[in-house]
Amino acid sequence: MGAFPAGGGVVAAAPKADLPLAEHQPSQLLRALRRRLSATQPAPMMVVARKLVSLRDMAERVLHELRGGKPTTFRTVISRCTDYNEVRTAFLAVLVLARRNVVDVEQSGLFGDIAIRSAIAGAVHDSFLAGLSRDEQVM
Repeated sequence: MGAFPAGGGVVAAAPKADLPLAEHQPSQLLRALRRRLSATQPAPMMVVARKLVSLRDMAERVLHELRGGKPTTFRTVISRCTDYNEVRTAFLAVLVLARRNVVDVEQSGLFGDIAIRSAIAGAVHDSFLAGLSRDEQVM
């Protein structure tokens, strides 16, 4: 024989006779339950705030990597990113810089590293950054 009864059904215990709820009336129990539920404090709602990196700050990081006229790669730029949102903001910053002809970008192959080099002088970098709003933030 197995551990299960013949016929494959589940055997349930026979219900016991209704037990009285001590010496209390249902209205008293309901009142006590409402008092207890109102006395408990709701669990505090915890929200973790993410640090947002502005497009301007990320463009500054990219241009800082290009100081001195030496080229860099996108992998180098994102090496200091702390999360995926910063990586996306870095990519967007590189696209904005390339579209505005501040940097030249080149990718040798599909999924290859992106080479970034400055297309203009350092003083122009500063005037470009002045045009970006400090309030621009990417999530």
